Amino acid sequence: MKNAKNTFFGMAFMTAVLLFTFISCNKTKSEEEDKTKISPPSQIVTVEKAKLMYDTYGKRRVPLIQRYEDGIDGFERDEDSKFKQESTDENTSIQQLEQNRKKPFDVTRYVSYEYDTIKKYIAYIEKEAERAGVKISTLRFYLSNYPEKDIFPKDTAARSRQNSVFITPTIKKDKRDYPYYGEEGNDGSLKMILLNDSLTKSKTQLVNNLNNGDEKSLASFLPTITSSEAPPVPIFFANKSYALNKGTGAPPPYPQN
Repeated sequence: MKNAKNTFFGMAFMTAVLLFTFISCNKTKSEEEDKTKISPPSQIVTVEKAKLMYDTYGKRRVPLIQRYEDGIDGFERDEDSKFKQESTDENTSIQQLEQNRKKPFDVTRYVSYEYDTIKKYIAYIEKEAERAGVKISTLRFYLSNYPEKDIFPKDTAARSRQNSVFITPTIKKDKRDYPYYGEEGNDGSLKMILLNDSLTKSKTQLVNNLNNGDEKSLASFLPTITSSEAPPVPIFFANKSYALNKGTGAPPPYPQN
């Protein structure tokens, strides 16, 4: 009888241990799943809202851009969306005008980057920030427009006058986000130089960064511009820039008549 009683309590104890182990394992597994579960950012909008914003840009901005650019080519749209010639420029060939008449200016509607390019870019700026001992606060997307001047050799012909974007990281200082570029030191160090929103050098600088005596050496990195028509090159392009550009821009397909 005593042995039977001991056997009963032993089996009960083993059952309790197994049950506790099972519950603990499930709880641990559940906790691990919760940790790996990724919630969507609060800034995500619905497809319907995205479509509404896309269409609103198409109604409010695209016609203005297209009319302006077509006007530069010497044509304007009539009520039937056909082109009529306003004037000809001495440097514009008849053949070019005929091409412009057949095809309106393509207004950029989106810019895309390869997914691997974005991953590589994120890894690069994070590594650079770690080297400099700073923390990236935001990624800023600048709206831009390619000029007619050849600032991107062998690329500009396909992008001239098209809208675009470029991305640059920012650093928070005194509750404000600053874009920046990096300057390599002779000792292998990396210093981040803060910029204003317009991408010129800011008076606000990080501790232990460039002092006034270093500005002359910094200027040596800037390209020399001799043309009076060329815009001044901002200091943003000196030394190590973190501005990501040259994405693929495209307009929507035109409806077939």
